[in-house]
Amino acid sequence: MANSMAKPVLLVLLAITFMVLVISSQARMLTQKGIDDHVFLRVSGYDRSKLKYYEWISKMNEDPARVAPGGPDSQHHNLPPN
Repeated sequence: MANSMAKPVLLVLLAITFMVLVISSQARMLTQKGIDDHVFLRVSGYDRSKLKYYEWISKMNEDPARVAPGGPDSQHHNLPPN
């Protein structure tokens, strides 16, 4: 009789222990309302001024006239004329 009660009691204690560990965990979700993007980047080791500079450089290098090619060049693999 004691052996048959030991397994359910052990499983309940194990489940309670697991729940307490999960609830008391110090992990935080990144989507919490209290986390600011700038604070997250600073804590992660990123320099905000460098990020702004790289963002500015990437915007300066954009070519608005850039279009997709019309298709494969049929002369691409041909040998040059002799």
